[in-house]
Amino acid sequence: MKEAVSKAEADRQAQTAQQIVAMVSLFFTGQQPGVIGSTLAELMATFLVNHQIPNDPERELDLRTKLMAQWCETVWSLVAVHEGRSAVKQ
Repeated sequence: MKEAVSKAEADRQAQTAQQIVAMVSLFFTGQQPGVIGSTLAELMATFLVNHQIPNDPERELDLRTKLMAQWCETVWSLVAVHEGRSAVKQ
């Protein structure tokens, strides 16, 4: 795992990520679902690979499984927001 970063650095990284997401969202507009899906799958794989528990593959798998479940819940909440069924982003 990577070392912890300062709050200022974390804030800078979060702002950069928001800018990247905005640009990617523009790129995705009008794209075929397969293009979007394959990109998101690659990003999700990278996200999961970066969650490691050295020398404990069982705990690592459990962590990644829980992360995927949490991720899916978050995505469904965002779908509701984008469809206008929820007033608050979670």
